[in-house]
Amino acid sequence: MTDMRSLDCLFAPKKIAVIGASDNKARIGGRVLDYLLTQFPGQTYPVNPGRATVQGVPGYPTVADLPETPDLAIVAVRSEDVLSVVDQLGQRGTGAAIVFSSGFAETGDEGRHEQEEMHAIARKYGMRLLGPNCIGLVNRSEGLLATFAAISAPADEGGGVAIVSQSGAVGAFFWREVHRVGLGANYLCTTGNQSDVTAAEAVSHLIEQPDVKSVLLFLEGLPDPDVLLSAGLRALELGKPIVAMKSGFSAGGAAAAASHTGSAPSDDALVEALLERAGIVRAETPAELVYFSAAFAAGRFPTGNKLGIVTGSGGLGVVMADEAARAGLVLNRPSPSTEAKIRERIPPFGSSRNPIDYTANSVNDPTIFDSVVDTVLQEAGYDGVCISGISPTTSAERAAAVRDSVERNQKPALVHTADPEVVRYLIANGVPAFTDAPTMVRAMAALSEYARRLAQGSKPAPTLAVGRVDDAGAGTVLTEDASADRLSSFGIAASPSALPHEAVEFRLEATHDAQFGPITSVSLGGTLGELMTESAHALLPLRSGEAQRMLERLCRGRLTDGPAALTPGGVSQLADLIEQLSLTIDSGTGVTRATLNRVVISGAEVRAHGAEVTASA
Repeated sequence: MTDMRSLDCLFAPKKIAVIGASDNKARIGGRVLDYLLTQFPGQTYPVNPGRATVQGVPGYPTVADLPETPDLAIVAVRSEDVLSVVDQLGQRGTGAAIVFSSGFAETGDEGRHEQEEMHAIARKYGMRLLGPNCIGLVNRSEGLLATFAAISAPADEGGGVAIVSQSGAVGAFFWREVHRVGLGANYLCTTGNQSDVTAAEAVSHLIEQPDVKSVLLFLEGLPDPDVLLSAGLRALELGKPIVAMKSGFSAGGAAAAASHTGSAPSDDALVEALLERAGIVRAETPAELVYFSAAFAAGRFPTGNKLGIVTGSGGLGVVMADEAARAGLVLNRPSPSTEAKIRERIPPFGSSRNPIDYTANSVNDPTIFDSVVDTVLQEAGYDGVCISGISPTTSAERAAAVRDSVERNQKPALVHTADPEVVRYLIANGVPAFTDAPTMVRAMAALSEYARRLAQGSKPAPTLAVGRVDDAGAGTVLTEDASADRLSSFGIAASPSALPHEAVEFRLEATHDAQFGPITSVSLGGTLGELMTESAHALLPLRSGEAQRMLERLCRGRLTDGPAALTPGGVSQLADLIEQLSLTIDSGTGVTRATLNRVVISGAEVRAHGAEVTASA
């Protein structure tokens, strides 16, 4: 239900009314009032029909009794009273309202109907709604804590991060976490049931703010993928990274999201394709979301995927090397000159290869760590460096040495340490730090991927509504022969499907999705497809090289690189076929779905079989 009217009344109001204000600071309507009275520099008006004063300031019995029209109203009343209050606020000309109250779409059809009625009332008056079923928002620079969450916003702990979360409790958790690790945030926006303002729209607004450098995003549902796509591409233009976690991808998770915020499920493969196209980096866990955000906040991005690892533990070096391989990072040996410098400082039982192991001998001479780190950061053959091994006994000195070396060399560098105080110190000083080494390595891979997307740019960016149909199966399903004839007009040769199994098989499809619009997909076929559910999706139209990257994502890249990889010619021809098939559902072709059920690759030869086309004309 996104409506792209200004959100300034939400994020930068001058006058606020609290409907359901309480004298009890432990209650929802009391805590938010306390925050506003003690930190918000503008005017705050409590509304409570039973009190002449609330927390020491004049109270008002109804919205109609307010001495002036508020820019923002906070609604903390029973669900059965919300619609009446929203109508009163609309009649008064209020710009926006935050509805804390629950009991709407998350409860079922009746609650969903009431939520739709609430939105209709607000829309009639041109009033924006955040929520219902949310905990509100924070704009630290404005002293605005329009929330009942038990959080604080110290003036000296701001950062360039904006947190947008559909879940209120999760959003408050991330707010506390980014401050705990030394990163800090300027904004928190929780959207709840998203009756009007969605998470995607909040992101669109926040990336335009000068005090926002990056966005941490938590989603349960995605009702407006086109808005998120536009926001992601705009953020790429501005150089403001968005790191997102999308929950509810499993059957159980989707059911929980529906009962939590009334969110409708989305195909996770298509969410992945959307984030890829939008330049949004996906995190899989809450810890990744926080620490990836810290890595992006430093603003240093590798220009490739060549990683150097420095560690004082050979075992941890093995763990990080494994994680690097999984993440698509390459561990090259350092140059001979760099190796020679390293060997001068480490004992004979250390390793000057990669991972570089300076050993526990650094306990006796901590400056070994300093010199090895500085030497590796100067190695031109590495696009980024992961460093582990700051000892708790010398943590302050080593942390300062790493900070100075990173500032001096300006190479993307991430640090792993078991000392949480060192993590906080380094992040606060612009050096991303982690308490988990594998997460650190994955963060470097995320930085590398984001740098690739930055280099690729943000165009073209058609709206997802282009070419969208309500039913991808609409029309007539043609016979296999008729489907082959139809595809031949697009330059695609498809033979009958009754052929013996050979080499590697794939299934290609181009279709329309009701939520995401035109899409294409490639998946393993034949026996492999029965054993492994491997697939890759992309939004249409495809960008240059995107079909190739779809194939690279299958089987963790082993189909395009490695001993069992397809031939370069086979990969190139298959990528061309994906691009050809995607053109069949362009506007005006009359094709709503085109499928090649068996695409067989033998060497550099690619043959298509089992055509199936659904056509509306």
